[in-house]
Amino acid sequence: MNDKGIEVLRKTKEDLAFCKRRLSESTDKIEREILVLIIEKQEAWLAEFDLQNKVAMRGNVKKWK
Repeated sequence: MNDKGIEVLRKTKEDLAFCKRRLSESTDKIEREILVLIIEKQEAWLAEFDLQNKVAMRGNVKKWK
Protein backbone atom coordinates (compact mmCIF):
# COMPACT_ATOMS: atom_id res chain seq x y z
CA MET A 1 0.00 0.00 0.00
CA ASN A 2 1.36 3.41 -0.86
CA ASP A 3 1.79 6.26 1.60
CA LYS A 4 -1.33 8.07 0.35
CA GLY A 5 -3.47 4.98 0.93
CA ILE A 6 -2.08 4.57 4.43
CA GLU A 7 -2.79 8.23 5.15
CA VAL A 8 -6.41 7.96 3.92
CA LEU A 9 -6.94 4.82 5.99
CA ARG A 10 -5.48 6.45 9.11
CA LYS A 11 -7.57 9.61 8.71
CA THR A 12 -10.75 7.62 8.09
CA LYS A 13 -10.18 5.62 11.27
CA GLU A 14 -9.52 8.84 13.21
CA ASP A 15 -12.67 10.44 11.81
CA LEU A 16 -14.68 7.36 12.72
CA ALA A 17 -13.37 7.42 16.29
CA PHE A 18 -14.19 11.14 16.56
CA CYS A 19 -17.74 10.59 15.27
CA LYS A 20 -18.31 7.75 17.73
CA ARG A 21 -17.06 9.90 20.62
CA ARG A 22 -19.19 12.83 19.50
CA LEU A 23 -22.24 10.57 19.15
CA SER A 24 -21.86 9.43 22.74
CA GLU A 25 -21.72 13.06 23.93
CA SER A 26 -24.29 14.74 21.70
CA THR A 27 -27.84 15.46 22.79
CA ASP A 28 -28.91 17.17 19.55
CA LYS A 29 -31.24 14.91 17.56
CA ILE A 30 -30.20 16.16 14.12
CA GLU A 31 -26.50 15.96 14.93
CA ARG A 32 -26.96 12.40 16.20
CA GLU A 33 -28.79 11.38 13.01
CA ILE A 34 -26.00 12.83 10.87
CA LEU A 35 -23.32 11.16 12.98
CA VAL A 36 -25.05 7.78 12.67
CA LEU A 37 -25.09 8.15 8.87
CA ILE A 38 -21.43 9.17 8.78
CA ILE A 39 -20.44 6.25 11.00
CA GLU A 40 -22.36 3.80 8.81
CA LYS A 41 -20.71 5.13 5.64
CA GLN A 42 -17.22 5.10 7.15
CA GLU A 43 -17.62 1.58 8.53
CA ALA A 44 -18.89 0.40 5.13
CA TRP A 45 -15.92 2.06 3.41
CA LEU A 46 -13.47 0.46 5.84
CA ALA A 47 -15.09 -2.96 5.32
CA GLU A 48 -14.83 -2.57 1.53
CA PHE A 49 -11.22 -1.41 1.85
CA ASP A 50 -10.40 -4.42 4.03
CA LEU A 51 -12.04 -6.80 1.55
CA GLN A 52 -10.17 -5.30 -1.40
CA ASN A 53 -6.92 -5.47 0.55
CA LYS A 54 -7.48 -9.17 1.33
CA VAL A 55 -8.23 -9.91 -2.33
CA ALA A 56 -5.12 -8.03 -3.41
CA MET A 57 -2.97 -9.82 -0.83
CA ARG A 58 -4.35 -13.19 -1.93
CA GLY A 59 -3.42 -12.31 -5.51
CA ASN A 60 0.08 -11.28 -4.43
CA VAL A 61 0.62 -14.51 -2.51
CA LYS A 62 -0.36 -16.59 -5.53
CA LYS A 63 2.10 -14.67 -7.73
CA TRP A 64 5.02 -15.45 -5.41
CA LYS A 65 4.39 -19.18 -5.13
